[in-house]
Order: sequence, then C-alpha cells, then structure tokens
Amino acid sequence: MIKNLTKTFGNLKAINNINLSIKEGEVFAILGHNGAGKTTLINILTGMFSTTSGDAIVYGKSILTDLEYI
Repeated sequence: MIKNLTKTFGNLKAINNINLSIKEGEVFAILGHNGAGKTTLINILTGMFSTTSGDAIVYGKSILTDLEYI
C-alpha cells in the first residue's frame, strides 16, 4: 500500500501525493509519459531514493523504517 507518497527535487514535485493499493498476487503496471515519476516511484520503493513525505507498506512493513527487512 502506498500512502500519500511525495518526492520533490528542489521546487520540482516528481511525485505528488500518490496513493495505491496492490493485493498479493495482482499484476499491475505503472504507465505514464516521460517525466511522469514512474522511475522515481520505483527508486523510492526499492530504497534508492528517500521520500519527501508519505510511506509505503509492504507485507506490513514500512519503507521508512523496515526497508532492509522488505
């Protein structure tokens, strides 16, 4: 579950308040034009970037505090 995820780089909002819920076993895709924030979102979920605000929960664990476990 992604809750109110936002990422800014200076004055640029790369991701603005994303909310998403994906159930176990579901297949999903992230679509959008160049510069829409797709890669930034994946980089946050994998720990490459930190969030400006918001959180993502994976199997009950937060990417803010439990990324090594995830």
